[in-house]
Amino acid sequence: MPKTAKIKTANEDGSNDEVVEMVFDDKDWEILEDFAKYAAEMESNPLIRDGIPVSLNETWTAGEGLKVEAKIPLDEQIDAMLMKLRPFLLENESTNFDKVKNLIGKATSNERVRQHLKALDSFYSGAHMQSIFVAGAKA
Repeated sequence: MPKTAKIKTANEDGSNDEVVEMVFDDKDWEILEDFAKYAAEMESNPLIRDGIPVSLNETWTAGEGLKVEAKIPLDEQIDAMLMKLRPFLLENESTNFDKVKNLIGKATSNERVRQHLKALDSFYSGAHMQSIFVAGAKA
């Protein structure tokens, strides 16, 4: 039996809100439920909940060259987070981010939802970060 999901969309300033209805079959609904369950588990991971304590410091000086200092979480913390990420990252998982994004995209023709999915994809793929990360040297 088909299941209906409704989401409320709005402009960035909260104006012009609109409710978008999407219909999913039982199989797709189960995938969405699993995705939501895994996302809730992911939120409970300390590196996600509290933020990932990472720092990177690069310096270059004439005669010495490039010096890089990095501080990252413990291996055990990273391993725990990666285990929680598996359902979203592995291509053979039904809850793979791209598959779920496409599943939602097929369920709606709403342009605002499609633009939001496109923005999420940009963050997920790393394209957004690549567009803002600039490395350079101070003169």
